[in-house]
Amino acid sequence: MLHLRHHILIGLMTIVLAMVILASVLATSLNCDITVRAPFAISRRGEANPANLPDPGPLSVDTLRRGPGGPWYNGPYTYYCGIFNTGMPQQIRSGSLSLRVVNDTYAAPPQSCLRVYCYDTSAIYFCNDSPADTLAVPGYNIGWMADRLAMLCCDSHHGSSAQLFHPTEQWNTVVGYGNCRHDPDEPPSSFGTTNGGVNGDCIPNESRPSPGGSS
Repeated sequence: MLHLRHHILIGLMTIVLAMVILASVLATSLNCDITVRAPFAISRRGEANPANLPDPGPLSVDTLRRGPGGPWYNGPYTYYCGIFNTGMPQQIRSGSLSLRVVNDTYAAPPQSCLRVYCYDTSAIYFCNDSPADTLAVPGYNIGWMADRLAMLCCDSHHGSSAQLFHPTEQWNTVVGYGNCRHDPDEPPSSFGTTNGGVNGDCIPNESRPSPGGSS
């Protein structure tokens, strides 16, 4: 009986090891990085602070899934749609959820951007607008703003890129294209500041025409 248990244990360990190797191979072959950590991520996990996310009020049909342009306004927040190369909406929504669940705290040097989530060709960035100060922001807040952008900009079946500015703090969140093999401090603008790319164009919700100006 002891001999049988020994063989069963070895078999289970072999299966687990094979699964780990397979996951590593798949991640490499897909050119993806599903971690939400970055070199400037603070290892401790901070608590989300809703006080640092002013309430934008309810969403309305007029503010949902705009096409390229801006500035647009969602309560006190300012945002732009379709101003960078695009990512895939499904991956951006997944990334926004991961950032909120893991909730690491990210610190960005002055006037710089960090890629805090990346999968395949889609990424989420945290950008520090301060000219002098390093800013530390909970991943929850970055993920919340990325998720808001997913609702405010671009049809959900096409490419997505957008930028949302925090109304009281000097930082913003960008969603769009990312190359997971590049350094995480590479800004989204390095891939271009025009709509489109390998993931297609950001277009307005196909159920309504593109708005003609800011609201």
